[in-house]
Amino acid sequence: MRALLRAKFFQNPILGIYAGHLLAMQPNPDRDLLYEVYTNLSDLVGPHPDVEALLIAVDAPKAQELTYPEPPMLCASWSLVLRARTGQHDLRPERSYSARISASLWGSGAWLSWRTPPPLEAEAIQPSPELLRALVAEAKTGRLQARLEDLTKQNAEALSPAERLLASQLAAWERRLQLANELTADRDSTSVYRRILPWVRGFVDSELQKQTKEQKAVELNAEKLSESSGIPRSAVVEAVSTLGKKLSRPMTDLTVVDSLPNICGSEDVVEAAIADAAGRPMAFGESRVDFAQVRSAFAIALHMHQPLILRGRGDLRNAAIISNLQAMRESASDEQRYNARVFRWCYERMGEFVPQLVREGKQPRVMLDYSGTLLWGFEQMGLEDVLKKLRDVTCDPQYRGCVEWLGSAWGYPVAPSTPVQDYRLHVRAWQQHFKALFGAEALGRVRGFSPAEMALPNHPDVAYAFVKTLRDCGYRWVLVQEHTVEQPGSGLPPERKHLPHRLVCRNSSGEDAEIIAIVKTQGSDTTLVARMQPYYEARWLSRGTPQDLKGRAIPFLVTQIADGENGGVMMNDFPPKYMDVVRECSGTETPLVNVSEYLESLFKAGISEADLPALQPIRQARIWERFRAGEGGEKLADVIRQLEKEDSRFRMEGGSWKDNISWVKGYENILGPMQKLSSLFFEKALKPRVPANDPRFRNALFHLLISQTSDYRYWGPGAFVDYGREICRRGTEILTYDF
Repeated sequence: MRALLRAKFFQNPILGIYAGHLLAMQPNPDRDLLYEVYTNLSDLVGPHPDVEALLIAVDAPKAQELTYPEPPMLCASWSLVLRARTGQHDLRPERSYSARISASLWGSGAWLSWRTPPPLEAEAIQPSPELLRALVAEAKTGRLQARLEDLTKQNAEALSPAERLLASQLAAWERRLQLANELTADRDSTSVYRRILPWVRGFVDSELQKQTKEQKAVELNAEKLSESSGIPRSAVVEAVSTLGKKLSRPMTDLTVVDSLPNICGSEDVVEAAIADAAGRPMAFGESRVDFAQVRSAFAIALHMHQPLILRGRGDLRNAAIISNLQAMRESASDEQRYNARVFRWCYERMGEFVPQLVREGKQPRVMLDYSGTLLWGFEQMGLEDVLKKLRDVTCDPQYRGCVEWLGSAWGYPVAPSTPVQDYRLHVRAWQQHFKALFGAEALGRVRGFSPAEMALPNHPDVAYAFVKTLRDCGYRWVLVQEHTVEQPGSGLPPERKHLPHRLVCRNSSGEDAEIIAIVKTQGSDTTLVARMQPYYEARWLSRGTPQDLKGRAIPFLVTQIADGENGGVMMNDFPPKYMDVVRECSGTETPLVNVSEYLESLFKAGISEADLPALQPIRQARIWERFRAGEGGEKLADVIRQLEKEDSRFRMEGGSWKDNISWVKGYENILGPMQKLSSLFFEKALKPRVPANDPRFRNALFHLLISQTSDYRYWGPGAFVDYGREICRRGTEILTYDF
């Protein structure tokens, strides 16, 4: 054979290629002979991939300059191509056919065989380490494998070969981490410190857990995955991106960071998203409502919330923090388990109603107010189907004009009795979490704000900070309860409740902050929304004389908000009534609208914010009778003490959905620990400017925010107060020992 290979008259190229690769597979091949074979074959067939691969076998310098856009015939040639690649250079060009088939190889014979690869993406995917970190973080939660299984159950061919290889690597690491967690728990259970170790593991990994995560950091990167799988790095990067898309989650944002919700650390990204939307029209100019024919309109908002609580009763020191919805689902009570199923449907059903009505040619509208703790509960429980339905109507251009999200404070705190610096953290945390779940474009569309419990501060300094926080965070309007506001000067209730106003708040230093206020009329009654009462009120108002503002006729706006899941009327009466009313009112002179598109129509008609009548928080008129702006905090405190002494009904606890509710009196046993935790967070985290992306900061912030939820007070003494006190204790220990 050697004599034949050396012959200049060698005439059969396929035999020459076979012989050349057999020679290359020898333990110590004759490189001179192999190069002679390469030269002869090049003269016969030119730059054929199987011929060029022989250069790799002889370690020729030219070999690293070659590329293989088309795959070779032989597996032996393919092996040589893989051997020659480095972390910085792959001989298979990006997006070439050779790169595309790398994950689709089939069989084990001498010939290189493959299945037809997936079609190319329209544009090249840019490398992004954040995308892979996002998938790794998802695997860390223990839910990635289940989500992948759900995806492939729906469609067996849902994943490309490259995505399957990537998914198998991630799933293997997920299983290793789960095993490490289980072994750690077993070992901890036999330790003399077994009572405190479950709590400690929330902050400090065992050696086994640490080693597993360190190994992940080494193995789970594009270069290592390429090396272990034989797939070009560019194909790994593309698989990361396409897998993230198929999981229906914006993977450029981590929704879970260090097993906690993404509530801090990307403030600059959030601010940029809000700034990008700041100059756009209120509803982005996309409303299809013909406001020229509208005489009156109505708007409804659905408030959705579940607090985070501690699992179980008795000794809560090691109890897991879970959603109340999860506790209902796990309850021994048939009623609680039934309600959990119905509540879940309530949280997702607007994602079903809106598309159905749009397909019918109607104009559905709804405003959604979901607390951060509820959204985190969805993630904890793996309710991806709920989030997907919400994401579809939020992000899909054909539906997004129908659904307006309202901003919220992440932990659902009562604004008047929450420290002002903490309230700002709640507002920012919700924005970051929402962006992680729904994307920057969706966040830019959130113009209105719905305060928890409809609680509006009325202390001048707190009210000013409240409005300033909302404006600084990009909000344009806020929903207020009619009996929490009054007219400046007279102190009388609003006269024109179906017209937008300006909420003007002045502090003791004489500084003003204002925001558009939409007045929610009447008290808190889910029946009003469940039976679509605002529609019938708006129809009645349309029969009268139109509202006049600056010489222009302004449509009446009737606005209501209600719990979207609580009570039999919302569970049962709301769905058919909502569908019937939308079908009836679409395209009429009394349409269902969202507030931002209504405001946009006013501004298009020449109305400005300055034209709107002013309101101020309740009971402030009595303060301004005795206090001149700028006289300072001490003088203001004296005036308030004097008024409280003269009138036992005068209080600066703010207004709420019911004016007879106090969120302060009788709650000293929970407010004390809350205030202590807030002060400690300021001293240990805010004052020293600990970076918000520091895991210690995130962990302490998480406990601070959930400690301030209104539920720990609303439900009175008992389990919920115990939950709040234990959360405060944990937060205090984190700040004491981790900082």
